[in-house]
This record gives sequence, structure tokens and C-alpha cells, in this order.
Amino acid sequence: MTEMVSEEKRVIGEGKVGSGNIINSLICASEEMLESLVGVEGDSKITKGLTEAEIYGNIFVYNFAGHDTMAITLNSALYLHQTPKSPGLDFGRNQHRHHGRLFATWTYSEIYPQLNRCLSVLLETLRLWDPSIAIAKRTGPTPTRLTINGKEMTISSDTRVISNINAIHSHPRYWGSDSLVWRPSRWILSSPGDGTALWGEQLLTPSKGLYVPWSEGARVCPGKKSGQVEFVASTVTLFRRNRLEVVPEVGESAQAARNRALAAGWDSAIVLLLQMRKPENVGLRWVERG
Repeated sequence: MTEMVSEEKRVIGEGKVGSGNIINSLICASEEMLESLVGVEGDSKITKGLTEAEIYGNIFVYNFAGHDTMAITLNSALYLHQTPKSPGLDFGRNQHRHHGRLFATWTYSEIYPQLNRCLSVLLETLRLWDPSIAIAKRTGPTPTRLTINGKEMTISSDTRVISNINAIHSHPRYWGSDSLVWRPSRWILSSPGDGTALWGEQLLTPSKGLYVPWSEGARVCPGKKSGQVEFVASTVTLFRRNRLEVVPEVGESAQAARNRALAAGWDSAIVLLLQMRKPENVGLRWVERG
């Protein structure tokens, strides 16, 4: 991280644009850069910028909390793509195949809102395979009173409360009899009068508290939107002109290979986060579409 920050500072110091990434943005908002503007422009009212420690803290959070979680989630989605009778990630391709022009001409405001099916793949994967598993909260200086199933309960002050995210996300009461089935289409709704037209589809909004992979409220994950955009952009790029298939073992049928990949996806354990234990045991390969 130190090398990346130093290099970005050097580029900016030379008057160049820089990489345009999160490190670039943090440095431009730093005390060092803002103080240099004061010297050039004589403006002493510029808002206080980020300290060096705050810059590294933000980079660490995005690298650790954002990179690992989204990488694990994308990996899980690729294996869950092999779910029998599921459209999988090709479900999203039905949308982005319509955009035949070069990626360089795509804009976020125009394209991203049209890719709800790609986003639904992320939402469904996190519903069943949330790398974080649980969210830790703490009560304030006074006891908190809750009403659960008609019964009033009191949680003492300064008490840590950890909710089981995966239990909430897979409960049949909230997600139906197929709550343990990976089915991205459960997130897609059609607007009245639009039938099944892709552009008339809207995303399901679960009731408050039933879907919290990024937490919610005042403490919602600050990287939620960037993670969603990253996943959607990745799936669009990967599946736009390619399909994914399992590499069968000697004498293994295609369906048996898919079942083996799916079993590997379910075989998860907590390392630092919840992730597949042995993804290397099942090979996947990309095949260009004809």
C-alpha cells in the first residue's frame, strides 16, 4: 500500500491526472494536497483533508473488506452457476447481450440500471453464501427493549448482539419452500403492464431486516454500491461472449460434473471469511460462444 500511495503522489505531483482509482481520490482529498492548494490559491478556508493514517485506513478497508468479500462471492457464483435447471449467470446475459457496442462507450447511468438480472445473481449468491456470516452490533448506554413474537424482551446496556445472517437469509418463512435453492430469478419482478420485457423488470425489495449482507441503517457498508457495480461489471465482461462449463473427469458425464461443482460450492468453511474449502478440486473453463 505504501508503494501505491507514494507512486500516486508522485504522478499527481507532476501535474498528471493519475490512475483515477480510490487511492487517487483519497490522496486528492488529503491534508497534504489541500495544503498545497492553499499555497497556490491563497485560500485558507479549504476544508480539512484526510490524514495519512486515514488514507491508509480507507485503503485497507476497501482492500480487505471489499476485495476479499467480492472475490469470494464471485467465485461462489461461478460454481453455483452449475445448479441443475438453473439459468445461472446466463440469466444476466439475456440483458447485456443486447449491448453490442464497445465497452468503452458504455456509461454507468445508461447501462447499469438496465442490468437488474446481473445484480440479482449477486443478491441471490449473498443470500445463501454471505462471506461475513454475521453482523455484530452493540446496545448503547441504556437497555434496549424488543418485542419478539409478542413477547417483550430487554437487552442489557453495552451488550454485543450478533445476528446469524445466513439463518435469516434462508428461513422458509421469509423466502419460501425453496429457500435453500439458489435461484436468481426470485429477485426479478415485472412492472404492471410490461409483461416479461427485460426493461420492465424491477428488483424485489425484501422487508426491513430480512436481507442484510451489507447491514443496513446508519451503519450500512460504505462499499455496498461499489461492490454491486464491480460484480455486475465483472459478470457482464465475463459472460458477454463466453460461457462457463465444468471440466469433467475421465469417464464423467456432463451432468455428473455439474453436480460435483455444485457440491464443491456447498462445501464451505470459515477461513477468515466463509468460502469454498477446495475450489481447486473442480476445474472450470471458459468457452467462447459460437
